[in-house]
Amino acid sequence: MASQSVCINLQSPALSTFQGAHKVAKTVQTRAHSSAGVHCCGAECSQHRLSSLRQERRRTNVAHALTPKTDGFLGRALESLTHDPIRRSPAPRNSSCRAAVGSSTATSPVIDVEGVVKPIKLIVLGGNGFVGSHVVRAAIEKGYEVTSINRSGRPTVAEAWVYNAQWITADVFSADLESYFAGASAVMSCLGGFGTNEQMERICGDATVRAAEAAKNAGVPRFIFVSVHDYNLPSGVKDSIGYFVGKKKAEARIAELYPGSGVILRPGFIYGSRRVPQANNVSIPLTPVGAAVEKSLSILPDALTDALCRIPGSDVLIAPPVDVEDVARAAVEAVRDESTPGVLDIKAIKRIASSSQR
Repeated sequence: MASQSVCINLQSPALSTFQGAHKVAKTVQTRAHSSAGVHCCGAECSQHRLSSLRQERRRTNVAHALTPKTDGFLGRALESLTHDPIRRSPAPRNSSCRAAVGSSTATSPVIDVEGVVKPIKLIVLGGNGFVGSHVVRAAIEKGYEVTSINRSGRPTVAEAWVYNAQWITADVFSADLESYFAGASAVMSCLGGFGTNEQMERICGDATVRAAEAAKNAGVPRFIFVSVHDYNLPSGVKDSIGYFVGKKKAEARIAELYPGSGVILRPGFIYGSRRVPQANNVSIPLTPVGAAVEKSLSILPDALTDALCRIPGSDVLIAPPVDVEDVARAAVEAVRDESTPGVLDIKAIKRIASSSQR
């Protein structure tokens, strides 16, 4: 059968039943090859319109066929287009006409955003010691997730903060520190001790050096170290005492590994209630002496203090003691506050500890 085109004006009054809410004002072109097919087209199909005479003659026939009772292919197609303009069959690949009835409504996708606030994860080395135990408690009070690594494990005191921390019994020199440090926000070394010069250099220096290197390898972003005040002792004296040699060795290595995110606290004499695990947790009351000396030194004029500090070894006597609670608060604050300077002297420790309580 020869190819034949028919354009049907959907604005005809006879077809108003099928216009629907979208006010269809398009034309339909049918091509007959071996069977009839119906495709909806827009204004771009106008070139296919027949002469006005043939077009007018066929409008009447089509309008008659497309009554609501019609079940024919053409009627079902138009009804589908007018009643559900979004659901429509695509035009054949080789068709010269395009569907132009209705328009799909774009719907923005729903995006579920789940905000996750990650807690600060702090690893404390020596958390069962004098300074370390106060650090663990202060960190827990701040809401940190705290893990302590020390040789004696969990403290034996029955206090709430003890049960809110994780305790790992291990030796810093033999433990797989990198696996323990993985995912930590910061590592803090409160390691220190007394003994022979060799023992003090190893405990106060080598242990922290190994911890800092392991933290760096594990990708820990911050490292905090509780060191000691830089007393103005003659260099020959300090270099002969393993305690100071070890602390300085650890400070130097931390400065190399964490040049912008390492924090070193340098307190003087630290006072507070010192618990002795080896003696059934008997507390040594250092507060009365330390607090009294601190108060006495605080009334000295700064000019006098500065003048006395020029005398070698003088600050062994005039460097003010520091409350262990202040050391712990300043150290815990340094974990969170990236603006904390690299070295905290006695005045800075007290200032940060005081501001953290406001």
